[in-house]
Amino acid sequence: MDVWSPPFRAMFFRVKPAKGYRYLQIAHSVRRGKTVRQEIIAALGRLNVLQASGQLESLMRGGLRYCEKIKVMDAHAAGQTEPVSMQDFSPLRLPQASLAEVPSPLLSGKQLRQSRKM
Repeated sequence: MDVWSPPFRAMFFRVKPAKGYRYLQIAHSVRRGKTVRQEIIAALGRLNVLQASGQLESLMRGGLRYCEKIKVMDAHAAGQTEPVSMQDFSPLRLPQASLAEVPSPLLSGKQLRQSRKM
């Protein structure tokens, strides 16, 4: 199966040690029968050379231009976004009440244990 044909597999970076150096590769996982193997899509070169020359940073910045979700997260982290509306999605949204207004059987531990078993 061609790497680019559906279903598209998630790609990831991996560092492969060889001959005293560390090489940066782009790979993806492929299942063959009961085993999963990593296939190399691209070998980018020695990691230390890519880092020292700035090529790795340049590659990552170039790729980030196409990542819409990353742009939004970065803008939010930099304080460049404003909420449109806010909602509370907490599982227990109770009206304002004091403990005196809560029926006493609900406050007893025995009653709570029984209700969890249902």
